[in-house]
Order: sequence, then structure tokens, then C-alpha cells
Amino acid sequence: MPAERATNSSSGNRRSASPTAARPSRFVEGLDERAPTVVAMTHHTAILALRSVLERRPLTELVDEARVRKTPNAGVLVYERRGGRFHQAGSTEPDC
Repeated sequence: MPAERATNSSSGNRRSASPTAARPSRFVEGLDERAPTVVAMTHHTAILALRSVLERRPLTELVDEARVRKTPNAGVLVYERRGGRFHQAGSTEPDC
């Protein structure tokens, strides 16, 4: 059975086969509401997949952005959970 991933559309979340976003979806779904801090370290494709889940944005949109402005090899993205949803609270990346 293929892995599932959450994707966003104007009509809400739908499921489709993709192992790329399956792990980030399971990771986010498994987070405890009481967890004060969560740290995830990963590589380019998984970063985009995790951002897609956290930001509830289509993966294709993030891939298009990454083609215009390359995703850095290192960086920190900070998300806070408010009202049951994650919101990007800040970021930093190397100046190189």
C-alpha cells in the first residue's frame, strides 16, 4: 500500500500517495500539544515536505519558491503552535 501524504487545496486537505510527505505528516500529527519545543533536522526535500505540512501549503508551491530562491543548506525555521495550527515565528540562515 502506498504511503499517504496530506496536501492542501482550496477545498481543504486531501490525501494522495507520496512517501516524501508521509513522514513529516506523521511527525506533526504525533506532536503532543504540551510539547514546548520541537526540533527537526533534515535535508532539502524533507524540509519542503515538513514546511508543507506545518504551513498547510501545497508542496508544489514550496518547490516553485525553492527554484526561485534556493533553500539554504543550513538554517533554522521557528514555528509556534497557536490555536491548534503552526505559524512561522522566525528564521535564520547563514550569510554566504
